[in-house]
Amino acid sequence: MSDFKSLIEALCALPSETEYVEFKESYSDFNKEGRDICALSNSAALKNVPRAYKIWGITDNTHEIVGTTFDPRKAKKGNQDLEIHLRTMLSPNLNFEFHNVDLYGKHLVVLEICPAIHYPARYQSLAYIRSGSSTQVLKPGSERERELWRKTEQLVYESQVAADGLSLEDALSLIDYHTYFRMLGQAIPSNQESIVHALKTDRIIEDRIDGFAITNLGAILLARNLQDFPALRHKSIRVIKYSGIARISIEKNMVFETGYALAFEQALLYLKGAIPSEEPIEDGLRIPRPEFPDIAIRELLANAIAHQDLQAAGSSPCVELFDGRIEVTNPGTPLIELRKIVNDPPRSRNEALAALLRRMGICEEAGSGWDKIVTSCEAFQLPAPVIETANGSMRVTLYGRRSFRELTPEERADACYWHVCVRYASRNYACNQSLRERFGLKDSNSAQISRLVKTCIDKNLVQLADPNAGPKYRRYIPAWA
Repeated sequence: MSDFKSLIEALCALPSETEYVEFKESYSDFNKEGRDICALSNSAALKNVPRAYKIWGITDNTHEIVGTTFDPRKAKKGNQDLEIHLRTMLSPNLNFEFHNVDLYGKHLVVLEICPAIHYPARYQSLAYIRSGSSTQVLKPGSERERELWRKTEQLVYESQVAADGLSLEDALSLIDYHTYFRMLGQAIPSNQESIVHALKTDRIIEDRIDGFAITNLGAILLARNLQDFPALRHKSIRVIKYSGIARISIEKNMVFETGYALAFEQALLYLKGAIPSEEPIEDGLRIPRPEFPDIAIRELLANAIAHQDLQAAGSSPCVELFDGRIEVTNPGTPLIELRKIVNDPPRSRNEALAALLRRMGICEEAGSGWDKIVTSCEAFQLPAPVIETANGSMRVTLYGRRSFRELTPEERADACYWHVCVRYASRNYACNQSLRERFGLKDSNSAQISRLVKTCIDKNLVQLADPNAGPKYRRYIPAWA
């Protein structure tokens, strides 16, 4: 909401406070504010409204604008900033944003609160709800709690509102609809009515009583600048290049502020120039070859965008470049088992976002992205990708080229396992020969591969496809197959 004057005047015109609007003259204490935010978020979900509001500097009885001395940027809980404390104590399915507003010579603070999604919001592990103008604990097992569960389970992040109360001209100026049509392979319609129809069909914008709204889906994909949308300011793609192998000295730090549809292209182009390349001589010519395969970087970044936890506050997809390795991190842990990430059907917590990314050609339709990542690493004879989860995030690390002799026993076993998985996903079998080719080894190294496979069998990573096959005909599949 960019026009706070109109918003505040409209809310002051209400006959009384509601379940999703509260006025206060001054800040009380952090526990009360936390309970109120929780209750307002749950009530917004229950009442099917796009936002709840708490405004400081307005009397709750007469709705007179009197101003406030409260400044959320300076408020503290001990040595901790108030906002950081609130985000720590509130459940992660709740988003909010403070705004300092000057109106009629008075200072006001407007708190925008998004409806709880997926489950009722909680403050310090308790759910709260509004009853008229008062905040109460949501009674467990009550009909109200059951109804709130039904409502929150139906809400998804992409359908929530990023900005509302906009004129059509303002809405179209905030999103890059030219990129929308270009990436869908469509010509831009010659009239505004057709443009709006297409954007509304894909839930990029919505037509509401008080004007137009841009959804989170529309903003995060097509924003000309994510800074125009307070709840999405920390969702930008970041690329950080370090000097050396540690996070000590930053050489470059690039933040792509546009929506993902355009930022994805921009980030890939930037990475292409930032990733070192070598120039081996082939047929007398020096042929530039990047340290890491382009297709692996592309698929990892696309996965980080599509499968991130969009509700995670203060985090976004990030690519970090070090000497000899690259790390791609996104908030949110995988919804499928890590060891089966190549073979299991893809699952996304952001279905609408993933679907539109597929139509734009950014994501894979059939979930073959991980096959391409592993296969391209094999073609470059890199160690297998390392997949880790920590602190609610997923990180994938690619390491630079190393010979079979230089790999650790663990790296050899991982490479063997993922090779078997990729072959199995293509309805094929891994064998001694295919593994020699994967590691760039000669036929004379078959005994080394046999020992490696035996180690992987002992570790319950792979198994024989046919236990009765002779040594020359042994084929391998994942242990879980």
